[in-house]
Amino acid sequence: MKTRKILLNVDLVIQGILILLAILGAITTAVTFGEAGIALGYALLLLGGWQLGSGVFMGIILRDEVRAKYFLGSVIYLLLIATFGDFLPKNNDHVWKIFGVIFIVIIPMLIAFWYFKLTKSTIKKIEMNIEVPSEMKDILDSEEIFRPIEE
Repeated sequence: MKTRKILLNVDLVIQGILILLAILGAITTAVTFGEAGIALGYALLLLGGWQLGSGVFMGIILRDEVRAKYFLGSVIYLLLIATFGDFLPKNNDHVWKIFGVIFIVIIPMLIAFWYFKLTKSTIKKIEMNIEVPSEMKDILDSEEIFRPIEE
């Protein structure tokens, strides 16, 4: 239980750093009117790669069905982008920019924030799942609770 919590906390910190880098990359790209878009691309690639790896690794360790569905959904999403991206008109640069902003930046960032929140909530669930010592179980049902305190 303690190892899981440590791994999730490390995962959360790294995700936070990578999300911050992606946000800084998006700001830099917007300020430079797309000239520094490579920074955003690398940040999203690192963030997505980390979260996919985390989804598989933590899904196996925690036996978490939500993370398994996240991983499968993410792979399907990437395949759909790769497939349907080829059907967009190649001669219309404006359509490509809109496609890129929506499907390659906005939606992945929303998914990244969702996965970040999932990791935080998993840590909270682990913290709330404190094991009660066996001698404390059913203490309210025993006569011990009504016995006077001896000095």
